[in-house]
Amino acid sequence: MAKPNRRDFLKGIGAGAIIGAIAGFTGGWLGKPAGVEEVVRTVTRTVTSEVTKTVTAGKKVEEVVIAGIQPCSGSAARLGTPALKATELAVELANKRGGIPSLGGAKIKLVTADASSDAKVCMSEVERIITTYNPSAIVGICCSYLTIAGSEVSERYHVPMVCSTISDRITGRGFKYIFQTAPKGSQFGEFQVKCVIELGKVYGWTPKSIAIVYEETDYGTTTAEGIKKTAEKYGLDVVLYDSYPHGITDASDLVARIMASGAEALYPVSYITDAILIIKTLRDAGGNQVVVGGGAGYIMPEFIEALGDRANYVISVGSVDYSANLPGVKYINELYKKATGEKFLWEYGIETFTDTFVVLDAINRAASTDPEDVRDALAETDLDAYDLSNLFWLGACRPGAHIKFDETGWNYMTYPVVIEILNGEHITIYPPELATPGAKPVWPPPGLVKT
Repeated sequence: MAKPNRRDFLKGIGAGAIIGAIAGFTGGWLGKPAGVEEVVRTVTRTVTSEVTKTVTAGKKVEEVVIAGIQPCSGSAARLGTPALKATELAVELANKRGGIPSLGGAKIKLVTADASSDAKVCMSEVERIITTYNPSAIVGICCSYLTIAGSEVSERYHVPMVCSTISDRITGRGFKYIFQTAPKGSQFGEFQVKCVIELGKVYGWTPKSIAIVYEETDYGTTTAEGIKKTAEKYGLDVVLYDSYPHGITDASDLVARIMASGAEALYPVSYITDAILIIKTLRDAGGNQVVVGGGAGYIMPEFIEALGDRANYVISVGSVDYSANLPGVKYINELYKKATGEKFLWEYGIETFTDTFVVLDAINRAASTDPEDVRDALAETDLDAYDLSNLFWLGACRPGAHIKFDETGWNYMTYPVVIEILNGEHITIYPPELATPGAKPVWPPPGLVKT
């Protein structure tokens, strides 16, 4: 069956049929999630029929072992816990659907480990999981510094790891067993600046001076470097470029430097605790800078909950399109909300869910549980979010709607997006083709800048 062209696909069947296709593939897997209608369409029946005809059972195996390793304790626990839950949901979903077809419907067994929030503990746990359970692949590890540490071990044992962390170093070390599905930190920084420039062209206001503050990990430093380089390229005056320790408990000195710099816009790169502390301290001190966050803490539910109205108009780069333009994103989100009761599944969880399907797609194509075979299949990944004939198409529900790895193991098909917080909700505002339908950015934020 020929792969449908995405534009023709969307034009021909419309959004309702996409949801129908999702329901057709997923109905009965874990029950019908709230907000997803079961609409049976001809395209769904056709694709399902084709899949049934073309999938042939390979070697019968009892189970396929994959590992989910995330920080579920320590300072990064709020990042790792939802990420691990997302992997659990993805595995359950795949097992309900029939497991791995090429291996005779073998069920997936997920073994998990707490990477804590410490690089040494992370390395120890990766080694323990590999030597104890011999997984075919690893899904993890949120937080770039943990991925860098853990992947050193998985590389040594020749076990592939798929991750969504963003440090440029992750796939910049010449490793052969690490696969990075997310945009790189340097791209994040570039998009943060480009978005502001483009908004300025449309709405007539662009900040002339900016302050960049970032936490001292690989995530913070690579993202900040990208911001600085792009800002200088576009002629913005970087009046403050300052780092701070990860996990600070008092942001008053940092905010004082921001205020004294005279910057019109603030580019902070922070995890959740730091993000809340910095913006709360800034707003309480009367700081009126436009805030353009570096993802992580600025896109989490707690940021909105903790800051209330002070979170309004904060802009942040991210790696998940919240506008539901991609088929499957809404479904994954609703599935998670039903399972956990949380307001929404923020990007780390959606990324980990999709990464799990990337791994399962590779295992299915490899028709093998051998990590070397799975690694080779990952390197040949060509997963399209609009190709519903692939049982694991949910793995490509990311900006770019496609997963293909270059020779370094990086998914070069993806790119960041930019969201704005309005009335407690995330809307996608950049790039324009992914903008939330009917939503309009508020620029410049009222009361924060004087034009």
